[in-house]
Amino acid sequence: MTTGSVIQFPPHRFAAVMVLKEGPAWLVLLRSHGWLFGCRHDALIEACALASASGMRVVECAS
Repeated sequence: MTTGSVIQFPPHRFAAVMVLKEGPAWLVLLRSHGWLFGCRHDALIEACALASASGMRVVECAS
């Protein structure tokens, strides 16, 4: 029995760390990896750290 759920990542074609609002949570996407956060502030901190380490920019997508 599994307790996890599948999250379908939206397609993206540019080199950026994306921050998306997903229901009550915030999703940070880097290529094919994603992280969920409970608040926008924490998501943006992580996105900025990932972008800095990978030489990319942060893009926050409007809902």
